[in-house]
Amino acid sequence: MKSACIFVGVALVSGLLVSPGVAAEAASSGKVLNYGGTLGDSFASVAALSGGGYVAVGHTESNDGDLTANKGSGDALVAKFNAKGKKVWLKNYGGTGLDEFSSVVATADGGFVAVGSSGSKSGDLPATKGDSDAIIAKFDAKGKKVWARNYGGSKFDEFTSVAALSDGGYVAVGRTVSSNGDISGSKDFPASDEDCEQGCGDALIARLDANGKKVWLKNFGGLYHESFASVAVAADGGYVAVGATNTSDGELPTQGGPTASCGSGDRWCYDAVIAKISSSGKLVWSKSFGDPEDDYFTSVAATPDGGAVAVGFSNYTPPGDDESDPPTSPGGAMIAKFDANGTKLWYKLSGSESEGAKFHGIAPTADGGWLAAGEWDEDAVIAKLDANGEQLWLKHYGGSYDDKFVSVVANTSGGWVAVGDSSSYDGDVDGNNGNNSSILPDETTYDTALDASIAKVDASGALAWQSSSLWITPFNDKTWTGKQIKPKVTVKVNGKKLVSGSDYTITYGTNKSVGPGTLTVKPKHTAAYPGAKKVVFMIIPKAVSIKKITVGKKQATVTWTKASAAQKITGYEINYRLKGNDETYWEYVSVSAKNLKKTIKSLKQGKQYVFRVLAVKKVSGIDYESAWSKIKTSPKIK
Repeated sequence: MKSACIFVGVALVSGLLVSPGVAAEAASSGKVLNYGGTLGDSFASVAALSGGGYVAVGHTESNDGDLTANKGSGDALVAKFNAKGKKVWLKNYGGTGLDEFSSVVATADGGFVAVGSSGSKSGDLPATKGDSDAIIAKFDAKGKKVWARNYGGSKFDEFTSVAALSDGGYVAVGRTVSSNGDISGSKDFPASDEDCEQGCGDALIARLDANGKKVWLKNFGGLYHESFASVAVAADGGYVAVGATNTSDGELPTQGGPTASCGSGDRWCYDAVIAKISSSGKLVWSKSFGDPEDDYFTSVAATPDGGAVAVGFSNYTPPGDDESDPPTSPGGAMIAKFDANGTKLWYKLSGSESEGAKFHGIAPTADGGWLAAGEWDEDAVIAKLDANGEQLWLKHYGGSYDDKFVSVVANTSGGWVAVGDSSSYDGDVDGNNGNNSSILPDETTYDTALDASIAKVDASGALAWQSSSLWITPFNDKTWTGKQIKPKVTVKVNGKKLVSGSDYTITYGTNKSVGPGTLTVKPKHTAAYPGAKKVVFMIIPKAVSIKKITVGKKQATVTWTKASAAQKITGYEINYRLKGNDETYWEYVSVSAKNLKKTIKSLKQGKQYVFRVLAVKKVSGIDYESAWSKIKTSPKIK
């Protein structure tokens, strides 16, 4: 939607081969379906269920919309969909901390197993032993938890991918920062976290039985950071895992070394890494690949010949390359094929790092090729590749804002289903359940939350599912008036505009206080249109204004008007910066509601500063902020 593609192929025994490839195409009239609430929600993985339909897992921060009763800073999200993408149920699991699921696999009984991380001391999941534990949980076909187990130590541990085994057990991979508890033989870490610019940790792999109990758990790595992002069961019964490494020692060393572009000191660039592990947990071999920048493998699929195909992305752009001189290796979304010994057979790049081209998920196709899902130029993308990694087609999906797919699975009736997240409310996207009031259709900036998204594409990449819900046009924040607020809306179904009164009615909430406002649209013809939909929007405080600015020695005192008591604000925020400085570099100071002036100290003598003020009310952990006051310039600081 937002760009055409560039295709670069790298053959095993030759130099770079550049070909025009296949231009990116826009998606069809179908829709990417969004689910979620006012805050951030996303899907990380999808699986086709043995009893039909699909299950998707991820993370949720919302307490409204499709979600209720979030238990902490974020819950693990589980959703079941029927064959047409309609939600059967959507549930969240967690506790007082941060919980999320990263990967899911279907089970023969119609249920599924999910893995991820849990940072809660109480709730639906086992109490964490440290900062966060790696977790595995079994659910039945109705989404009821059957069992859950956690593994880790005193620090951060997570599972990022799971695969089912023929004996009914599971293999899971991820990352560990712990060196105690369930983690043994951990590698030496630097003395302080500051020595790890992007976090330390070992790559983690665990063999679990049919009840999620540990058979064995191993970690591989060296001094700095190693992690596994994905695992597949190899043809010989062992496991192939991929991820990233930026350490020079241990079992998963990077192939490169420290370079200026990777920072200073002894931090190494991230290399994409692939490793073969035996069924008993022994590291058979590991290989790393990359350029003098960061490279990552994000997903892997085993091949019948004992090898594997991995996808990911590269951030490499050679020095001196620019738009007028196309780089010979511009980075971008990558796919690579390896044989049973880890030898690279071929390696391909699509797009460029500057376009944000990344592949996150991969699935085999019936013709021996591959389907890769990811993101590109702020769109979700799906690419069809042949058995040699040559691109047959690549299509963009999304709307005006950021959209991406992170996982894809083959559909038994043909085509594929992909999941991810979306900030868009237009284009191919079926609206947005996030903060509608902060979407500004006539602006180039926005502040809308992510929705978890799911879509089905057919063999040609056309979107196959139509919208199954009402789409309500977004509108701006509404300013408090003390009276009931009744926003006007436009309602559509699959692009058809409905008529207020004859097609639907609107019921408004009280909507008199600063905080969340609500409206509910209810169709009159339920046989023709889907069920009612509730919209949550923001009612923000009235703006205040700066009365005066007085200056003293290296300081300025700002005085502003008082917000009305009926709004029950909790405070004010002051922004200030040197006059003429870049507008992105504001300093800020929070002030309690009882104060109407603030002295800012340590200012530069002889300089002028600009100031602005807003009122804020915190409701259920969310800040409802007024518009900024007009900017006012101070006299020169004494």
